Amino acid sequence: MLFNHGTHIYTYMVGSLPGGETQSKCYPIGVGKIAWSYNNWRGIDEKTSRKWRSKRKSYEFVWKTGFAYEWWNFYEGFDKDYYYGYIENIERGKQETRWNFKNGLILFISKNLDDEEMYFFGFYGGADVLSEPYDTGKKLDELIPEELKNELIDHWKKLPESDDYQKLIDAVQKGETLKLGIRAKKELSAVFLRGKYISIDQEKDLGIKLGQANFSSGIDPEKAKKLLEQALEEHKKLLGNTIEPEEEKYAKEVIEKIRKVLCVYFNYCCDKECENILKVLKDYKKQVVLYGVPGTGKTHIARQVARALTCGNTDNLEFITFHPSYSYEEFVEGIRAKATGENTVDFRVEPGVFKVIVAIATCGLVRHIYENGPEHLKNDIPWSEIQGACEKITNGKSESEIRDEDVNKVLNTIAKWARRKQCLRNEDLIRLLDGAPRYVLVIDEINRGDMGRVFGELITLLEEDKRLFGENYIDVTLPYSKARFFIPPNLYIIGTMNSADRSIAFVDYALRRRFAFYELEPNKERVPNVKIGGVDLREFFEKLNKYLECTLDRDHRIGHSYFMNIKGEDEAREKFESVWFTQIRPLLAEYFYGREEKLKKVFGKLYTESYIDDNNTLDESLEKALKELKCESGETS
Repeated sequence: MLFNHGTHIYTYMVGSLPGGETQSKCYPIGVGKIAWSYNNWRGIDEKTSRKWRSKRKSYEFVWKTGFAYEWWNFYEGFDKDYYYGYIENIERGKQETRWNFKNGLILFISKNLDDEEMYFFGFYGGADVLSEPYDTGKKLDELIPEELKNELIDHWKKLPESDDYQKLIDAVQKGETLKLGIRAKKELSAVFLRGKYISIDQEKDLGIKLGQANFSSGIDPEKAKKLLEQALEEHKKLLGNTIEPEEEKYAKEVIEKIRKVLCVYFNYCCDKECENILKVLKDYKKQVVLYGVPGTGKTHIARQVARALTCGNTDNLEFITFHPSYSYEEFVEGIRAKATGENTVDFRVEPGVFKVIVAIATCGLVRHIYENGPEHLKNDIPWSEIQGACEKITNGKSESEIRDEDVNKVLNTIAKWARRKQCLRNEDLIRLLDGAPRYVLVIDEINRGDMGRVFGELITLLEEDKRLFGENYIDVTLPYSKARFFIPPNLYIIGTMNSADRSIAFVDYALRRRFAFYELEPNKERVPNVKIGGVDLREFFEKLNKYLECTLDRDHRIGHSYFMNIKGEDEAREKFESVWFTQIRPLLAEYFYGREEKLKKVFGKLYTESYIDDNNTLDESLEKALKELKCESGETS
């Protein structure tokens, strides 16, 4: 389990924790203004350099020198996986920007030298602003065309004496390598096709106006999304027209990259069900149990929601499964024996998965407050006291590598500080809490464990108002380590529960009222619209569930995921046979244990045979099953 040390600046999630908030602080989004290049920002070219030297507007350094480091932002020759680029003046902004821009999205804009208009022409995804410039290994005198290099040096010598210009002359003449401060993933980065650059008004389309500072991380994410969608539509138009094969191929690459960026940075592939669950987590509880019959995709949706909450950062996600023997000692903390030498054993307290993720989430929260909070709060919160312990905890590859002493130091220090500082709860702090990085613990099959025993005394801390910085904040003392324990507000818990396996009625009430319960229903629209032996699969699915509900109860239906891979008319029967005999029929046998005769009567050979006869068995069995389903009229078979 690792922790992303990057502090998050400004981002957006579609459907994310609805309520009008778009500042989720997951991945940062910024905009960079760089010098115009006729070479598509893939290296310095003669036309651009000469054009700039004839200009006398903005970009003073560039038009005086005819030289800009920005012209290498999309140069392919540095690395097969990454672009390395440069944005002038990024160091002159707030110091935090350079250190905190991790895995972010940068939109690039530039002023066309011909029409003096500003354009959005490309983007960097998965972008890091490095703390130290990256040495590309490419020499400046090799990157600049020979004819242009001599021309530029002669031009620089005519300029008034300046340290900046002399450094350029020395760098080229001495063969120094190019050092660039930004790295981005090529799979998430693209420069648009010529003619598909998006003309923009900075204030209207970006919500900012870049002057001498050529980088900002304060861009409105809704505006960024709109610009990307516009670029996507422009490139899609090309595919409907007759264009050169190479241009068509590149347009498809750009379209794929824009779609990836829209998914990763703006909606995380979060569907309507996912959005509804996110709303529950934001507006009602910070922990939810997804329950439903087998095959409704509970685990899949739990991962989807976790991805949306953490903005795709899997380092902030922990996944575990409860079982009947799962204990408090595994979940929170316990005494474990460890061999320390020949014939010697050491007994020590070791943290469980919940205690570890609580500590990691606390580290992320405190670091976020320290780096983004107002000066009085930054000076007061004890980040320096726990920073070393946080680094050890968050760099541990597993719970076994994380020392309980480090976890306890984090928890004890912050608990002690929080007890003294409840008066700090104000609008500034609440805003910071809303923007903190989120962490998620997914507990699969949560009802298979003894939830009351596993959570123990910690059930009280789950309530939002009793969490760290809550209105009624409390902490407790753990039984083995005697450390103080609390739950931070940026930690979410998602459980999954099979309602056919065990009803929620058997869940401890004290724990049940601290979780929101969200039912996932079988959805016939997710079943492929195909026919098998003349029978519509969706119709069969719907009537089968109606029969099970009328004969047993609604907790003994089956979910749509069993049928979702039955696609294509030619292969539908074969796939149905595999699913029916290996998954659905055994489940029905379990549902009707001791009453198999009823299944034989309803499904005939579809239940009694171990194969489906292509000639007649499938058709006859399905038709008979459908005719026997008379639940709509109040009858059961």
